[in-house]
Amino acid sequence: DWFEHGRDGHLRRFRVQLDGRAVSSDLLYEGCELPRIAREDRTREYQYVYAQGAAERDGNHVAKVDVTTGESLRWEESGVFVEEPVFVRAPDAERPSDEGCVLVTALNTDEGRTDLLVLDGETLEERARAPLPHAVPFGFHGRYFSDW
Repeated sequence: DWFEHGRDGHLRRFRVQLDGRAVSSDLLYEGCELPRIAREDRTREYQYVYAQGAAERDGNHVAKVDVTTGESLRWEESGVFVEEPVFVRAPDAERPSDEGCVLVTALNTDEGRTDLLVLDGETLEERARAPLPHAVPFGFHGRYFSDW
């Protein structure tokens, strides 16, 4: 059954010494897929990861993980399946920071529609919800372009 294996993904942080002599890893979060960091943090030190939480029969969730402490938050709603969350840092926020918002599409299987959610980057509280004109199927990956 797909739902039994949908929780197999996990977030693990690896540390590799440049001389190749040692590798260590920390398990940060179990049951997630599609982890993302702020685009401008790629190849730099970062603190927060946002991911699609594992699917259950009645939905999944958005996870936020602090990679320095291992603490996590989640946003979830029954009957809703989220796709890949995209963090957009506030224009005046300093790095590393979780000031900004998380954009994520959410398929509501009970109502047969998809909404674009805007979640607070710090708390994952819902800030806005925009219904899309039709349901977006699974597999739609998240992108955000500030200069579109």
